[in-house]
Amino acid sequence: MKKLLSLMAMFLMVAVAALPSTALATPTLWLSDGIAAPVIVVDQGPLDKDLLDVGVVAYIGSVGSWNINVTTGMTMPAQGSASNPSMDLNSLDKRAVLTGQGTLTLMFSEVGYTLSGSPGAIMTIGGTIMPVIASGGVTYKAYFNNSNVLFDTTGVAIGTLGPYLTKAFAGDVTNFITTGNPYSLTQFVKIELPSPGTVSLTATLNLVPLPPSALFLGTGLLGLVALGWRRRQAS
Repeated sequence: MKKLLSLMAMFLMVAVAALPSTALATPTLWLSDGIAAPVIVVDQGPLDKDLLDVGVVAYIGSVGSWNINVTTGMTMPAQGSASNPSMDLNSLDKRAVLTGQGTLTLMFSEVGYTLSGSPGAIMTIGGTIMPVIASGGVTYKAYFNNSNVLFDTTGVAIGTLGPYLTKAFAGDVTNFITTGNPYSLTQFVKIELPSPGTVSLTATLNLVPLPPSALFLGTGLLGLVALGWRRRQAS
């Protein structure tokens, strides 16, 4: 019996060691101005400013030419779960450089989501740009990928919102996607300012289950699902 238990323990250790590294991944922020080295913030890591909440990743500091940056990403287990995918990306960014186009890319990513089938994907973004600009703007994209690795934007693009140029901006999009298990989700925001300025934004991504028959009812039904979800969030 002892020999059998020993063999089972050895088998379990080998199985755990053979798991892909993504199984141990944690929510991660990625920030870059395209010139300086990217800032990578891992949940509960040395750059994370929120060590109390697992699933919440916060960064405060500069990113290249962007001298003020306060960015927070939130997902499971603090918000949603593997079978109830939900992500929020919030950011306040100020660029003080006087000349040249300034670009800031923000990404928030996690692996291990398991809501399968053909869920509805709801993307929203809102924020402000000061001062008003004539080019560049704020663009929001989201991706899911069955590679189940962080920041994999080579998979399926869930949707695109923007670019937005106005002082106050907001948008939303709902789409059906087809997933396998497990998969990664990545929020992607690009900010482009032609002059000094400040941008604040909140971007959300939520996947909601839908019955297969809903695929034949068009995006109108999905819009109703999105409306119901927003009302629940507001209550």
